Amino acid sequence: MMIRLPVVYRTTISLSKCRRYHSSAPSYTFEKVVSSIPSNVGSKILWCLNAKDFPLGIKHKQLELVNKVVNFQDITFLITLVDLVIPQPSTTTSTEILKIYQDYYYHSLNTYLSRYELNKENVKVTSTVFKERIVNELPLQLLKNNGNHYIIGETNSGKTEFTKYLTQLTRKLSKEQYNFKISSQPLTSTKNIAIESITNNWIVVDTPGYISNEKNGIYGLVNDNDIQSKIEITSNLRSNFEWKKFKIENDGSIISINKFFFLKPPTNTEFHYRKFLFGKIKKINDDQFNQFINKKFPRLSYSKFIIPTFTGSIDIIIEGLGYIEINLPSGDSTNENWEIYIPNGLKCIVRNSLNDCILESTKSGYQVHYKELAKC
Repeated sequence: MMIRLPVVYRTTISLSKCRRYHSSAPSYTFEKVVSSIPSNVGSKILWCLNAKDFPLGIKHKQLELVNKVVNFQDITFLITLVDLVIPQPSTTTSTEILKIYQDYYYHSLNTYLSRYELNKENVKVTSTVFKERIVNELPLQLLKNNGNHYIIGETNSGKTEFTKYLTQLTRKLSKEQYNFKISSQPLTSTKNIAIESITNNWIVVDTPGYISNEKNGIYGLVNDNDIQSKIEITSNLRSNFEWKKFKIENDGSIISINKFFFLKPPTNTEFHYRKFLFGKIKKINDDQFNQFINKKFPRLSYSKFIIPTFTGSIDIIIEGLGYIEINLPSGDSTNENWEIYIPNGLKCIVRNSLNDCILESTKSGYQVHYKELAKC
């Protein structure tokens, strides 16, 4: 049986093969992946962080572990899959726009990893869709130094796709000359794959995607028998960047996002939203909410988080999934808190909308602020 996925997906998947494979697939922890990297002067790390749930793809304790293997300045952070959160720039402004985003991600990561001082040259934006010069020159910049370059990242972070793209550009191969196979199903890479330069003295090593959460994050929450739900929840679907309108009447309605997590705005609230994650969004009542929680994913336990009052636009970022942008009508602010219900084991934070962050990042003295939501 084949799942018929939209053409915007990066892969088509055999559901029966996914079930058979996933039941026996090893779960790679971050520690296991890092332990495969030799501790020597010649090793460098390219760390892939998915733009959709940035910066939740990295944790301080992970960085401390990597820092024992290589020097901090030998780590380059690659913000991957930026085409999922940034509209395709025009050809006349593309390089300038991508540089602004690169500056934002640098300042943002520098704030998030406050214990460390990042070098601006060690944060890059990447995309296998955008063909702008700043993106195409990236592989050559990264590989200007000889040695072994280990590419690490969470499963489904665009790591193997970037490795494939990097190899194609640096070797100038046609599509028929490389044989990477990429699946959006997690845990399909099971060993390190080394690509050696023919003309230069460097090796790129693609490592298995790791699962960073002790409870296996999103992949440990969904039952293995419901592979289709797991694919639907985590797939990298390209956004059309269109705003949609929602109005909550005085009836206590709840917003369901893929029947997996739930947002409860105050009553009599009107807003626009854009989603940068997969899943249908619709209004449900309390009875439907209880039915989804108890029957759709009966193994899960949910936590309620409070989103404080805000004005303008915010992004609600959920670990391993992506984010949803909420925009209130001009000048409006919420007088009451919003609530969001997500499965235990996933982290959720709020920031000003990415668009607002980008505009502010061009001003001197700009600082990025993330707010971790309080559980109640």
